[in-house]
Amino acid sequence: MIHLPQIESPGVKVWGRLTSAVVSVLTLIGTHPKHERRGAGTMLIRWGFAQADKNQERCYVDSSNVGYALYKRCGFLEDVGKMSVDLDQYGPQGLGVQTWVAMLREPQVKTSD
Repeated sequence: MIHLPQIESPGVKVWGRLTSAVVSVLTLIGTHPKHERRGAGTMLIRWGFAQADKNQERCYVDSSNVGYALYKRCGFLEDVGKMSVDLDQYGPQGLGVQTWVAMLREPQVKTSD
């Protein structure tokens, strides 16, 4: 059984739709600033896709604005929700409103020629 946290992520609305199918969830990915733009993030996401495709699993991610273009480029094609939180209410001032987009990728079926 999956227990969701009290705060509703964008994906909470789609979990009911996903509970009947196995889903691979990308929880966190980041690259040290000195090593950005070298393809490491793309390689990690594609590795995860390959694992999910072997098992015919959907992939899910809550994307920040910073990661959105990368996830879209890699194959997360369906935006299923959005959440914005004013982080200044919960911690040090200056973080402002942060937005996350819930994204899905259906499993890819390889066809043999």
